[in-house]
Amino acid sequence: MKRFAVLAFLALAAATPAAAGGVELTTHVARPARAQPCGVPLAQVLAMIARTTPGTHLDTDRGDFGGRPAYFVRWKTSDGRVIIFVVDADSGQILSRQGG
Repeated sequence: MKRFAVLAFLALAAATPAAAGGVELTTHVARPARAQPCGVPLAQVLAMIARTTPGTHLDTDRGDFGGRPAYFVRWKTSDGRVIIFVVDADSGQILSRQGG
């Protein structure tokens, strides 16, 4: 069993690019950049909405609005209406209010 493990290790070591003269051909693949953290935390955005519009938070999506990162907050008012707030994720400014 130990012989098999040693032979497998040697076979793998011989197959590496380093064993073939140190030349390695690679393919570089562009990867999307990591999403940058937002300047304003979602909890702060929700507290701001709650101060101006009594109700409950349903859900939130992240996306772009006019080329800027934004929160799309679905909010249910105390009288049952659903409003979607579009909030600039960097500044916290409400950019749009739809529904309700």
